[in-house]
Amino acid sequence: MILFSSCHLIAQDRKNDLEWKALYDSLIKHYHSRNNDSVTYYAEELFTTRNQPHDSLKVNVGGIIAKLKKNESEAFHFLNLTEATLLKSNKNRNLLGWNYYYKATWYYNNSFDKKALKYYYKADSVFTSINRKSFMSVMTKKGICDVLMESSLNNEPLLINQVIPYIDDGLKIADSIGFKVPSSIFLYKKGEVYLAKNDLETSEYYYRKSLEISVEIKNDIRQSLIFNRLAKIFLHKNLLDSAIAYQEKAVEKAKTINNFKVISVVNIELGKLYNKIENYEDAVSHLDYAKEMLEKSKSARKEIYHDINYNLAEAYFGKNEFKKGYQYLKSAKEIMEEVQQIKNMEKIEEIELKFQSEKKEQEITLLKSQNELVAKQKTNQRNQLLGIISITSIAGVFFFFLYRNRQKTTKKLQELDKAKSNFFSNISHELRTPLTLISGPIQQQLEKKDLLDDDRSNLEMMQRNSNRLLSLVDQLLGVSKIEFGKATLQVSKNNIIAFTEILIDSFRFTTKQKFLKFETAIEPTVLDTWFDKDIVEKIITNLLSNAVKYTSENGEIVCKAVVKDNEFHFEIKNTGAQLTTEEIAKLFDRFYQIDEDQEGAGIGLSLVKEIVNLHKGTITVASIENWITFKVVLPIAKADYNDVEAEEVSENKNIEKDIVISSTILETENDFDDDTPILLIVEDNRDVRMYVDSIFKDTYKIIHAENGQEGIDLAIEHIPDIIISDIMMPIKNGIELSNTLKVDERTSHIPIILLTAKAGEENEIEGIKTGADDYITKPFNNELLKLKVEKLLENIKKLQERFRQEVFLKPIEVSISSTDDLFLNRLQDVLDTKLVESTFNTDDFCKSINMSRMQLHRKLKALFNMSTTEFIRSQRLKLAADLLKTSDITVSQVGYSVGFNDPAYFSKRFKEVYNCTPTQYAKKNK
Repeated sequence: MILFSSCHLIAQDRKNDLEWKALYDSLIKHYHSRNNDSVTYYAEELFTTRNQPHDSLKVNVGGIIAKLKKNESEAFHFLNLTEATLLKSNKNRNLLGWNYYYKATWYYNNSFDKKALKYYYKADSVFTSINRKSFMSVMTKKGICDVLMESSLNNEPLLINQVIPYIDDGLKIADSIGFKVPSSIFLYKKGEVYLAKNDLETSEYYYRKSLEISVEIKNDIRQSLIFNRLAKIFLHKNLLDSAIAYQEKAVEKAKTINNFKVISVVNIELGKLYNKIENYEDAVSHLDYAKEMLEKSKSARKEIYHDINYNLAEAYFGKNEFKKGYQYLKSAKEIMEEVQQIKNMEKIEEIELKFQSEKKEQEITLLKSQNELVAKQKTNQRNQLLGIISITSIAGVFFFFLYRNRQKTTKKLQELDKAKSNFFSNISHELRTPLTLISGPIQQQLEKKDLLDDDRSNLEMMQRNSNRLLSLVDQLLGVSKIEFGKATLQVSKNNIIAFTEILIDSFRFTTKQKFLKFETAIEPTVLDTWFDKDIVEKIITNLLSNAVKYTSENGEIVCKAVVKDNEFHFEIKNTGAQLTTEEIAKLFDRFYQIDEDQEGAGIGLSLVKEIVNLHKGTITVASIENWITFKVVLPIAKADYNDVEAEEVSENKNIEKDIVISSTILETENDFDDDTPILLIVEDNRDVRMYVDSIFKDTYKIIHAENGQEGIDLAIEHIPDIIISDIMMPIKNGIELSNTLKVDERTSHIPIILLTAKAGEENEIEGIKTGADDYITKPFNNELLKLKVEKLLENIKKLQERFRQEVFLKPIEVSISSTDDLFLNRLQDVLDTKLVESTFNTDDFCKSINMSRMQLHRKLKALFNMSTTEFIRSQRLKLAADLLKTSDITVSQVGYSVGFNDPAYFSKRFKEVYNCTPTQYAKKNK
């Protein structure tokens, strides 16, 4: 019994409960002497005594009784009583886990394998939810492996594969917390799995790894079992002498232990080996001894008794003592029939349960069908009558309106086309005017030499985005002109290869900033080429910009240009995710974007296709093995264009391109004190990120992240006070970031403001649904953003003050997330259990709540504005104040009971908080 010693200590500590302590001591005495009737008597007395014992003692007594009984109802009498109490109170889940564990062990020892598996799963769920890295979490996984591997359930081949995850999980947990005994057990289990698969070499490897640990920790039981299994491996290899040698080592090692079951198992296997070499005398001797030891263990499965009797039958048949052999064979058969009867009972229960469920479902379905049929018949009769009346009149009206609608639709489409053309033209021209007025003053300011670095950085960012917006306006205007037949070709004689080289070179800096491998293959030409420079510039720059945007860091871009057969061939390909046929078909659709989290409006490729057609060329796209390739072919002979399109003009335009520099994560390096709030900015656009940084850098510690996943990682690492996040970002967007952080106990309290260019109520509702605390659209007002941040932090401070006044944490009464609800409940559970222990400190608190020191410190700072040490002390003082008001014990006793070892120190700290001594406080409040 694993819980035995701890419960006994509890009994010893409760010196005032003399009645049940005496009963418990008597029970233990008779348990060791194997006096089952007396054990049962004292158990009954304990459960009916006036001073009820601690729940942990009840669970332990129930486990002891279960071990002694063979009948299910008698075995579980006390465990069922305790389980009902624990489920009703829902306080001590650890004891509930022990209750399930004892039941599972009884079922396993008595060959009720499916029920054993059910209760091991329940126990595992409870212990894992309390503390995944606990000894009992490991032991329940061992129990699951025992059932799946050693019971008759292993006749189902799939179970061998099911057990591997539990072995690996148990081994990982045992290694992480330094439990060497379970580590040796799970390595042994792994050897068992590979032995079952007949992979002898791998099986032997894991057995010997288990043996190394067992020798190191001097575990003779495990060593004996490993020698036993190594003997079996040598038997499989037909090395009978080696098998017997190892089995004799197993038996010899078992002589040093006090585990009757293990002694029995190794002697059974040695008896089997002696049968194989026809040494029947020694076989009988070891098998009889195995049976004697098994009866002493009182916890052996029926299958082991079957194994002994069957092999004794074989030995006596070998000795020509056929009568004894037949008796043992008959006994083995009866035991196996008993085991099969148990399996059949389990199967019958399962089938009956399934039959009852199916029968109820069939009855419900039949009733529904009957009701639906009656309703449908009534509806059909009514509909038939109405249909006959309606069809005649509708037909006439339909044909009349069809004719009129066709006329109206044709006219409306013509008007809509004209309105669209006017809208695009007008809006584009209207936007160019204010953009010009914005970019002009910016340029003037940048020409000043005495600008501060921050001011120059902000102005350069404004200029880049102003030029980018102007480029988008030009694209809209270009699409509008082409669509409504207003765009014309203006081809002239120029060197298209030289022109292309200039355009390509302007992107080298951008590709270098993104760490892209940029290769070009441009073949010079001396031929006269005729082309529209403006159109070719737009084609090449749009395709190159697109390639740079969608190629991830350390990717590749390859650019080729050549003139042949009076045609200009331009090819650009880049690495990226392979596109489907459906995505390729939509690639040139206006406003279509493969990745909505990427920047851009989805106009560029649509414009490229239109102007390629205008230039009498073709454009194709292919996606093969993670390479996306665009190929453009343009005619360049003068004969391909008419006199209006071709002009004898040579002109040189300067090509100016904005270079968008990819950003890296930056952090402001200012001197702040420890109480300075931390702001995490999550934004993939470097300019926006740096702009938000400039607003808050004087009052906050700033952390930057370029995408949602990086934001999540940094939030968990640093536990910031507030987060400002964009929505559209690569890897993980802002919605996913908010969802992830709001359900994580470590970060659920952090206010999140979502910052996005997507305006509209639908998007705002989507953002708020994730648990985000506020939502603001771009472009935003600096003062409004600052005010939102300040108000959210003020609300946090109000919650902190509210919590600081509570003696017990009551999350339902304040406006916090459900995740924080759960955290506060766990926090209260830990305080209820550990607070009164004087040795309870910060390290113990972190382990109990399963957080690092920094994470718990930041969490408590956010919720209570206290460090971990301050919080523990505060809760102890609150509990002390409550005890002083409600109990009659002395001040010293109050101090000791809430975890203070020094009465003088307790009084000093109490006076600091309540402005009076504990004695004065008690007098005032009684």
